[in-house]
Amino acid sequence: APEDHVQSKIFDMQAFKEMKKIGVMGFENKTYAPFANAIASEIVTGQAYSEMRSTSYAVISPTEMNEMIYRMKIVTTPSDKKQKSQKDRKEPSASPAEPEVSKLPFTSKDMDGVLVGAVTKFIDSYVDERGEIQKSISSGVEFGAYLISTKNGNVVWGARYISTQPVNLMDTLKGDNRSWLDKEELSRQGMKKVMQVFYDTRGQKQETTPLAGKQ
Repeated sequence: APEDHVQSKIFDMQAFKEMKKIGVMGFENKTYAPFANAIASEIVTGQAYSEMRSTSYAVISPTEMNEMIYRMKIVTTPSDKKQKSQKDRKEPSASPAEPEVSKLPFTSKDMDGVLVGAVTKFIDSYVDERGEIQKSISSGVEFGAYLISTKNGNVVWGARYISTQPVNLMDTLKGDNRSWLDKEELSRQGMKKVMQVFYDTRGQKQETTPLAGKQ
């Protein structure tokens, strides 16, 4: 049967329980050749946001988070005081003025935490004996998710999901592919399991929350 596994750990239980408003950032795409997938992170990010919206948390979408980051301004013009000082000396500036970067566009006033992550596997194909990529009825998904505190930048919670669907030869010969999920559905179920651990942990005292099971 298809197997899946979730590993989860709490790094700061108190901060974790105090989380009420969370922003979801776009997950990084770290899928690699020959099975790189250009939209893997987009799909998994959407699934994470969808799962979080179904709870009592106040959730900020990836689109809104990107807009907040876009509004971060970089000031490259030197101050009036510095300009006047250089003019009085009648000396040209040795180098362009160092940019003054404003603070990050989101703080603890905007939200309590930021959910970030990375997708490392998102496949439903294999390489045959001739070195060619072929479509497979089995899928494989791997991703990690981390909750970062906006108060101090520390990781509060983290989880990793790994799922593979080994091909059953007898089922394949019988043409019974009903138990096999495509990569998008497999990642959706995986995200549901990760988020379930996330929510369940709020009512637990232990610092580590491992979960293993079968679909």
